[in-house]
Amino acid sequence: MQRQIKLGLVEFREDHTNPPFRKAHLKPVVEELFSEGDEESDEDGDSTKLATQVRGSYIYKQSQVAVKYLRGLLGGKLFDNPKDHVELKSLVKYVCGADGVVLDFFSGSGSIGEAVLELVAEESHGLRFVLVQLPEPNSDKDKTGKAARKAGFETIADIAKERLRRVGVNIHSERDRKLDLADIASVDLGFKVLKLNQSNFKLWRAPAKDISDEELIQQMELNVDHIDPNAGQEDLLYELLIKAGVMPTEKVEQIEVAGRKLFSVADGTLLVHLEDDTDQALMDAVLAKAPSQFICLDKAFHGNDQLKTNAVKTFEAFNQGKEKIDQIDFRTV
Repeated sequence: MQRQIKLGLVEFREDHTNPPFRKAHLKPVVEELFSEGDEESDEDGDSTKLATQVRGSYIYKQSQVAVKYLRGLLGGKLFDNPKDHVELKSLVKYVCGADGVVLDFFSGSGSIGEAVLELVAEESHGLRFVLVQLPEPNSDKDKTGKAARKAGFETIADIAKERLRRVGVNIHSERDRKLDLADIASVDLGFKVLKLNQSNFKLWRAPAKDISDEELIQQMELNVDHIDPNAGQEDLLYELLIKAGVMPTEKVEQIEVAGRKLFSVADGTLLVHLEDDTDQALMDAVLAKAPSQFICLDKAFHGNDQLKTNAVKTFEAFNQGKEKIDQIDFRTV
């Protein structure tokens, strides 16, 4: 930078809120084209970069532009003061280019998410986003909050989720009307929603020393079925993934093995069986797929100790004599 200033190629403005810019001569001088240590080249194209300007510290734009856009996307004014996704898109592209993870701890209506999705659709396929938003209720004490609740959005996070869904649909609809030169059809424009919540598994609490036999038996009976009856399979799956040290962003597919539905994680590295029933045929079919880890519910054996013991022995026999990397880690929960 000091060298460019010394050569007189940097112009400073009188107003400090505006960034300096780099001069571009119609016929560039040699010093302008090459930095110290660079070799001269006859190739054209370097001069086109000379007029590249640093992004400004301030961006002036009517806030109503973003308000009107979101109102049109969601069918009503459901959120106050949304960020402008077009400006955010420009900023993300400037900072990240075609690759990176954008994290927004105060995601609001999901403007950053939309900005990244549009960039992904424009061939920046390496971009990802993580949005964090407390489940803040939409207030029924103001006009916007009432409209949001009437439209079915209880929280601000609900608005963001619906926004991102519609953006994905619109991008694909736009692609259908054009030649898919960017191969958008193969690009993943989906997203996962993870919520912080209580565990879906009951934790065993050590009883008091003076507990009676009757109370102890009662406490043990309460923990026989230790899974929350209201928990869905995906709720259990993502809690197990986190406990198993697997990133929740890994690819998850639902497959059928031996007539039963399993979750295949990270291209089959981990197989998870969360149905309430199992048999030896499933165990044999899992062995044939040879995942690194297989997890199933303990209650799927329905107290059949012989079936469970056979399953354990089956995996032990498979692992015998193999390197650890080729073994299958079999667990029940």
